[in-house]
Amino acid sequence: MALVGLIAVVVIGGIVVVAMLGRTTVQTQGAIVNSSVGAAQDRAAQSNLNTEATAMRSLYISSNESYTTITPSQAMTAEPTLQVVTGSQPSTGPSTISLAVGDQSFVIAARSASGTCWFNFVNDSATAAPAVSGLPYGNGDLFGSAQSAGSCTADAATSVRNWSQQFPISG
Repeated sequence: MALVGLIAVVVIGGIVVVAMLGRTTVQTQGAIVNSSVGAAQDRAAQSNLNTEATAMRSLYISSNESYTTITPSQAMTAEPTLQVVTGSQPSTGPSTISLAVGDQSFVIAARSASGTCWFNFVNDSATAAPAVSGLPYGNGDLFGSAQSAGSCTADAATSVRNWSQQFPISG
């Protein structure tokens, strides 16, 4: 009898361990799936920022090489698949772009469905003041992100801690 009880305990112990391992595996796979979904959501927001940046560059050429005269309405006409709001208004999702303009620069922001706020800062002059005070001077495109419970606005681009020459891998 003692032997049967021991075997039963081992078998029951083995089943519990398998069940625990199975649950851990499912949780791990769930984390991988959630991570992949978040990454895809981030890529959607980034792609929309790239699309809007291209539209803004086209408008820049037709606006006497100045961004200051470009309105959200004009930006939406140039890229009708996206909703564009002023830099003080928040992006509420990946297809709503918050836009702040300066003479030779602009900042756009989009909230990913993952919750990350993504930014694209474009400066066409090394000496002109950036579209949002506090951003770095210099030519080129800079990309960044910020995790915050606050609004995802172009005006909040100063919350980005590390600007990069490409979108970071994750928020």
